[in-house]
Amino acid sequence: MSKPKILIVDDEKPNRDIVLLALETMNCDFFEAENGQQAMEIFNAQRPDIVILDLRMPIMTGVEFLEHIEPRSNAGFQVVVMSGHGTEEEIEQCFAMGICVYVRKPFSIAEIIGAVNTAFNLNRLGNTLSTLEKIAESGLLGACEHIDQTMAGLKVDPISVKAVRTAIKDMRDTIGSVVDIVHSAGYSAPKPKEDLDPQKERELLAELAKLPTGKTGGE
Repeated sequence: MSKPKILIVDDEKPNRDIVLLALETMNCDFFEAENGQQAMEIFNAQRPDIVILDLRMPIMTGVEFLEHIEPRSNAGFQVVVMSGHGTEEEIEQCFAMGICVYVRKPFSIAEIIGAVNTAFNLNRLGNTLSTLEKIAESGLLGACEHIDQTMAGLKVDPISVKAVRTAIKDMRDTIGSVVDIVHSAGYSAPKPKEDLDPQKERELLAELAKLPTGKTGGE
C-alpha cells in the first residue's frame, strides 16, 4: 500500500523545513515547491493527498494555485493554507475556494500537526461521500426497497424471509446513518435513483431465487 503524499508549497525554505520537521514522524511521502507553478507540476504528477500552501509567492500565488486545482469535499485531496499575511477577506476567499484549514504564521508544531490530521480526516470523509454517491448511483437503496416489497410474493420459508428482511433493514440503517453523518458535516450526497436498473433487478432476483424453499432445517 502506497504512503499518503503531502505537498508543501512555500517560497521560503525555512518554512518548508519547519513543516517537514513537524511532520517527520508521519509515515508519508513529502514533496516541496517554492511557488504555485512548480506546485502545479508536482500536483499533476503526484496527486498528493494533502497540500500545505502559502499564499504570498512569486510566479504563481497560492490563490492562483487554488483556482487551478479547485479543491472540494470529495476531490481526493485537502488543502491547508498557512500564511502570515492573509487578510480576513483573503481567508474567507480561501475557504470559499475549498480549503479545509487556515493556519496563521508563525505557527507551532502542534498547530500544523493538528491541521494535517484534520485534513486527513476530512479526506476520509470525502472518500465516504464518494462511496455514498456510487451506492446511490448503483440503485442499491432502491434495490433494498424493491427486494423488501417483493419478498411477500416469493415462495421462500419464513426463516429466510426474516433473514433477508433483517439484512435489508440493517443495510438501510447503516447507509442512512452514514448519510446523516455526512450531511451534519456540511456535505451533500445525491438522492438515490428511484428506478432500479433492469439488469440489477434480474441479478438480485436471481440471487433471491437461490434461497432455500419449503423446508426449514431439521433434516
